[in-house]
This record gives sequence, structure tokens and C-alpha cells, in this order.
Amino acid sequence: NKGINNLSPLLAIGVERDFDNVLKDIYLYHGMHANLKNQTGIHLGLLLFSNEKYRNVQFNGMQRIETGIGRQINKKLGINLGGSYGESIFRSGLRLGKTKSLNVGLDYRPVAKFVLSPSFNYEDLKDKATGNEFYSGFIARNKMTWQVSQPFSIRLINEYNSFSEGMNFQPLLTYQMNPLSVFYIGANWDYSKPQNAAKAAMWRLQQQDAFNADARSLFFKFQYLFKV
Repeated sequence: NKGINNLSPLLAIGVERDFDNVLKDIYLYHGMHANLKNQTGIHLGLLLFSNEKYRNVQFNGMQRIETGIGRQINKKLGINLGGSYGESIFRSGLRLGKTKSLNVGLDYRPVAKFVLSPSFNYEDLKDKATGNEFYSGFIARNKMTWQVSQPFSIRLINEYNSFSEGMNFQPLLTYQMNPLSVFYIGANWDYSKPQNAAKAAMWRLQQQDAFNADARSLFFKFQYLFKV
């Protein structure tokens, strides 16, 4: 086909056992990936069945479909879209559920050597029998990379997790003298919302920020190549 560079089919048959040789899962998965000539990749996958035993509870016949598409629109912008729908185990409650997910990601280069990579991932799980929701939420993330000069680069990752109602910031500075000699210095800052009503009320009374600083850490690493 003139519009397709290549097609890559996949067929996976799996049998999983634990260390006691107890059968934990048997599954059959079929997928297909296509690379198109317009810098587009398309993926389609089908979990035809999964018979999983989890904590002595057997879940038979689980099925799921997943799909994704990615395209490099031009030199500055690339986009990825994906999602899934099907059956999954609510492991903390040992119930079979219906799940769906959606993910969106971008790679944007407004200027040379500067890249913004935002992403958004949503997932929910509901009881297959009753429709009651087990959980739903999203993770919003952005990674900024700036190659300031040949040896010096800056990276900043920030993330919000609605499941835990927490935020995270991870700055990283890198200075690379040569391919095998490099110096890193970075930090990790974690923030979360108050976990109980009394604490939340006190925060509102004191008019403090919506997030509390849980943990902060600073690290560095130096790697140098010695010639002998």
C-alpha cells in the first residue's frame, strides 16, 4: 500500500505461574501496529481473554481493547492519543470491573533545543455487576527540557495526581563535560492536600495554601571517566 510503510502483527499467548507453580493467569493477546508514510503510527490491541487467579479468586474471560495513534505533525509539534476499554480486576475489593482510560500527549518545540511535553491520563473502574464506581481520576504531567548549551541542560517535571490529590516538582540540572563525564544536581518536592476535615478547616482559617509541603530533597551525582 502506498500509504503504509510497514505493518507489524503481534500474537502473544501467556501462561503465568507463581513460585509455588500455581497457575495464576492464561491469556491470549492479538495486536497490530502500522507505520504510515505521513509520520503517523497506529496501534490496535485486543486482549481476547484472560483467566486470572488473584488472591484465590478466579476471574475468567476478561477482555479488553486498546488503541493509540501518534503523529509528527511538523518539526515543532507531535501528538499522541490513546485509550482502552474492557474488563479489569478491582484488586483491593476482589471484584470484576469495567474500565476505560484515555491518554493525550504532546511534544512541542517552540524554539530550537527547547521542548514542552504535557500529558493527561484518565482512568476509571466500575463494578461490572452493579455499575458502582470503584475509582476515577487523572494524572496531568508536564516535562520541560532545555538544552542551554552543548554541555548544559535543564529539565523540569511537574505533575498533579487527582487520585492522591498530590503535586510533585522535579527540577534537574545537567552538565556533561564529555560523553562519559557528567554532573547532576536536582531536587524533589512533594505537596498534598490536608487528609482530614479538621486539618482542612484549620488551613482555611489560617488562609494557607491549598497544598502542604510533605517532603523536599536535594541530590547530586558526579561521574568522571579516568583514563588509565
